[in-house]
Amino acid sequence: MVKKVLFFGIVCFFATISVANAQTYDPTNVAVINALITNNGLEATPDAPETWDFAIWNDETPKQIIRLNLYERNMIGAASFAGLNSLEFLWCTDNNLSELDVSNNSALERLECDSNTLSELDVSNNLTLETLYCDSNNLSELDISNNLTLGWLICGSNNLSQLDVTSNTALRWLFCEYNNLSELDVTNNAALSQMKCTGNKLSYVDLSNINSVWQKTTFFKNRGGEIHPAGSFFGKFLRRFRKKSHNFFALSIVNVKFC
Repeated sequence: MVKKVLFFGIVCFFATISVANAQTYDPTNVAVINALITNNGLEATPDAPETWDFAIWNDETPKQIIRLNLYERNMIGAASFAGLNSLEFLWCTDNNLSELDVSNNSALERLECDSNTLSELDVSNNLTLETLYCDSNNLSELDISNNLTLGWLICGSNNLSQLDVTSNTALRWLFCEYNNLSELDVTNNAALSQMKCTGNKLSYVDLSNINSVWQKTTFFKNRGGEIHPAGSFFGKFLRRFRKKSHNFFALSIVNVKFC
């Protein structure tokens, strides 16, 4: 009889915890993380959101995840974050993810999914996205035409043959090095302050509309010929300070305004 009472008490205890968690933490959010644990190798205890140190929750009732730090978690396969409607920041760098579904995360502002094995990435519904790190993947296409608030784009070391940033007028950082780009139009990106396009097939980049001050050395190493940015002042600056060594051009641009 004592054993039965004890067993019943334990069952009631854990049932109470489950009910409390369901009331405190959004059950859909919990289900998403449970799926990552089951399907993608995320090392964590299922149905124990109070122990998930990689998640930051908001103060609403029930709580919803606003930030996820899944850096170097040995995750694999196709990961979906659908259901995390309040997710603003997602870090999943240095895993082995082959697919990433963030198409329903409309609140997403920052996505860092670099150093995975992604061959596709759909960010067309992430209209509030401000920062995107997707370098060191296997991307052959990247459509950011809907991401009008995008300020930082780091997409180097992929297989991109085209990159259209003409709609991204808020863009300040553009790192697209080591792709297969033969053209790069930044004439609409007057806010650019840092750019790196090393290791492409570029022969010409027009920087004449760049208004801001470049504060970091920008390197060009391309296979299609010499980069010769337009703009009379900058052209003179380039001719005076260009250093040529094995098809490597270092443009040491510090406190220079283009006109």
